Amino acid sequence: MLDGWRRPENRQIIVLGLLIVVAVAWRSLTTTDAAAVAPARPRVVTVLEHAPEEEAWFVDVTMTRLDPAEGRVEAYFTGWGLGLADGADHVVRLDARGRPMPDDAGPPWFLPVPESGRVELHYRVRLLPMGGEEAAAAGLRPQLGDYAFGYSWNTIVQLSQGGYALGGDHHLELRAGQGVPVVTGWRGRTTARQRLTWPSPAGNGPLAFGEPARVLELPAGEGGPAVEVYQYGAGPDATAAVGEVVQRALPVMAALFGRAPPSPYRAFVTAHGDGGMSSHAGLRVTVRAEQDPAVHASPWFRRLVVHELLHFGLGHELDPGGEHLAWVHEGFTEYLALWVTAVAGHNTREEFARAVLEHEQLARGQSTLGEVAFADETDWRDDGPRETQAYSGGALLGLALDVELRQRGHSGLGAFVRDRLAAGADSFTIDDLRTWLEERGLGARYAASVAGTELPPAEELLALAGFRRGPRPVDLAYVGLRTEEADGGRVRAVDPDGPAARAGVREGDVITGLFPLRQDGATVKGRAPRHDFGLTLFEPGRPGAYLGVRRGDEDLQLPVEPERLEGAGRAEGWIADGGALDLFFASPP
Repeated sequence: MLDGWRRPENRQIIVLGLLIVVAVAWRSLTTTDAAAVAPARPRVVTVLEHAPEEEAWFVDVTMTRLDPAEGRVEAYFTGWGLGLADGADHVVRLDARGRPMPDDAGPPWFLPVPESGRVELHYRVRLLPMGGEEAAAAGLRPQLGDYAFGYSWNTIVQLSQGGYALGGDHHLELRAGQGVPVVTGWRGRTTARQRLTWPSPAGNGPLAFGEPARVLELPAGEGGPAVEVYQYGAGPDATAAVGEVVQRALPVMAALFGRAPPSPYRAFVTAHGDGGMSSHAGLRVTVRAEQDPAVHASPWFRRLVVHELLHFGLGHELDPGGEHLAWVHEGFTEYLALWVTAVAGHNTREEFARAVLEHEQLARGQSTLGEVAFADETDWRDDGPRETQAYSGGALLGLALDVELRQRGHSGLGAFVRDRLAAGADSFTIDDLRTWLEERGLGARYAASVAGTELPPAEELLALAGFRRGPRPVDLAYVGLRTEEADGGRVRAVDPDGPAARAGVREGDVITGLFPLRQDGATVKGRAPRHDFGLTLFEPGRPGAYLGVRRGDEDLQLPVEPERLEGAGRAEGWIADGGALDLFFASPP
């Protein structure tokens, strides 16, 4: 052995081996010591079990590796859309055996942390029957019909300790019966169960159990990022309409806010609820069984989808912190939705101008206008004049700010969101908005229209954007009637192949009204057809059209589908003919 050691090459090998052994041992010792010193990260596992036979979701939350020195854990809901103060039946806390704990008020629940660092919470979430009075009054609470649908904010408790959101590793598992689909905005569709890594604090997103009636998957391509649409219920197929609008609007939104949601983006269509709802993980729109499929091609429906999509930036990524700023996160979002739908090609520029004028008419018709300023600390959600002022007046204010910013050489209104997000902010206050506007020379506008109650005239704003007034071709509506008077009266003749005949109108009936009534003062261009009633009275292409008819002593309301006569009329209006308007729609506001 000594002879081997005397050889230089052997000594080098032996020394190298000893050095490796020492290094490995030292690494093992230092790693073990570091692990022993480093604080353990809390671990939270939340399991939600779908139990339709009990009209409930059962939720078990297990927290481990908690530090007792940090104090008790607070478990709470955001209160979003719940009205927990007057709806204590939404959740019931259970003991470890699944029995209600009658003496335990809440939420919020305050949970002491033992030395073991392990805390458990069990509770039941009640599912409201779809179509019932309770569901109509609390449309955001989880509901059950042929499928179950809810939102995570109303279902999964938020957790905090020591006044801060509980960090660590958070995991969510959703369990359903054998073969039952589980669909979420985070991961899409799985069967029987779905596991997620859960952010803290957790964002809001849709949770659905049950077989979708229709599913559409649009791959990423020239149209935009990948999109998935899941439709539930018996409504007419809206997946293609929703998917196309979302996919084409996403790139425009990404340029507008400088940020985009992960791909694929997931949208939900349900047969319950009203209108639409946005969340951190996808949007939802309502399509009822009786809804006319023509609605899905309407400018209103497209704007609704884009409005909810845009809340990703103004509402979720940048949180307003309450409904006292609804005129920003709803009104400004409505304005931006008008802009995005025009840029993405969903609606025309003329439709943009028309929608602006409609919002002005709504805003100026509210009793709160001139009495309540946007800067006032108030809850704008009243299902009445305040809410209308927030949406429509806020949209008009959004256009005013956008136009003035551009005139002063700045980026438009969307830059407020871009700038805040680029600076690392995840929320804003009215003072943040005021400061941002004042730095760009809009202090006077803020004083007049935010701190004050002045609402700028829409026609002036449209002219500044690049629109001009003049005669333009418009579509007319043919119903196939000739009446004694131009605007109604007794029916003298009925086109047997026309819409009115198909609706059941008879000669001798008296026309008492119609819907929808157009407002643009259209006239007939050229020679009018023999059955000329309604050509310039009906608004073509609007869903829900009907004729009011008196037949003897009976008053009837007959649904009718007027035929569109493209370009057959002329009306004074706002014309989009390029130039300055091209620039207005070419770059993100």
